[in-house]
Amino acid sequence: MKNLLLMLLSGIAGLLCMEGVLRLTLEPSQIYSSFDTLPVRNQWRNEVQFWEKYRDSGDIDFATFDPLLGWDFQNDGRRFAGDSTISEVPAPHKLRILCIGDSFVWGNEVEPDENFPALLAARLPSAEVLNMGVPGFGIDQAYLKYQHFGARYQPDVVVFGIYTSDYERSSMSFSTFAKPRFAVEGSSVTLTNQPVPSPADELQRIGAALEGRWWLTELAKNALAKLRVGETDRQTYLRSMDQVVSYLLSALQNSLHPDQRLVILHIPRAEAFLAPDPLEADIESRLRAIYAALELPVIDLGEAFLRGATREEVVATHYVHRPNGSIGHLSPLGHARIADLLESWLQSPAAMGIMRAPD
Repeated sequence: MKNLLLMLLSGIAGLLCMEGVLRLTLEPSQIYSSFDTLPVRNQWRNEVQFWEKYRDSGDIDFATFDPLLGWDFQNDGRRFAGDSTISEVPAPHKLRILCIGDSFVWGNEVEPDENFPALLAARLPSAEVLNMGVPGFGIDQAYLKYQHFGARYQPDVVVFGIYTSDYERSSMSFSTFAKPRFAVEGSSVTLTNQPVPSPADELQRIGAALEGRWWLTELAKNALAKLRVGETDRQTYLRSMDQVVSYLLSALQNSLHPDQRLVILHIPRAEAFLAPDPLEADIESRLRAIYAALELPVIDLGEAFLRGATREEVVATHYVHRPNGSIGHLSPLGHARIADLLESWLQSPAAMGIMRAPD
């Protein structure tokens, strides 16, 4: 009996030591692996990473917080980058182009005059171009930004830049910060997490949720969840997200007047040209199928960039290569190529009938 008790105490002491080592050597988010097809687990990991980043910051001024979108650039009261004199009422005989999407549209890692909306504005004196892209946005947030803030500008053309990760971001109500989410409920799609909780409230909530958790237990739960994820989970996730994306793009398409045009700018990861991840390749295929089913005009950079160039050349010239060896956003050349493609599209039959055609 005495030996059994000693063994039990020794085991408990060992577990306590292991728990201590984990707490000293790991941040909480390192316990939670990334799950390709379990948004709830990915969302929690994002929440913990947010808490780790801001927990010791005291009073944080989240100037970009927006209760409708999660976050947004205000730009001195404007919701777009571009000519600050552009008003809600379109100028006569001026083509108005409004671009929505994430950081690839906004122009991360290039100068403000090197992103494709700025290049279009410089090339087309008879056009007004508004850049409403926001880094980190999902398809859902870009859609909501257009409906709340873009539609009032009465654009002739809406360019919707969709990057592969935008599909995945749309499955969660927390990515960089808390965000809105469209959830499938039976045969319908419903907007949830409105209004979006403030960053301060989220910090408090996440911190409280972490209190009393044992890292060893969380590590074991995470490992078990990883083992249980299977093809059924993957297909359930993809079917649900296909329904959400189809709903959003259809709703945007139907909200436009007959003399307005929506064109999708499909933006693949650089890695998709060389060594595509199987899940991301599947998502790209599904996105293309959704565009086709809705009969949307598409400028597919996965195809367009390869005209006259090899896959290796595309990655080398059209994407930013960082000092640490990683591949980032579109390069100035990549943005210039998109501006070329959009210019050509504006002269194509798909753009015929626009109210204020460029001179």
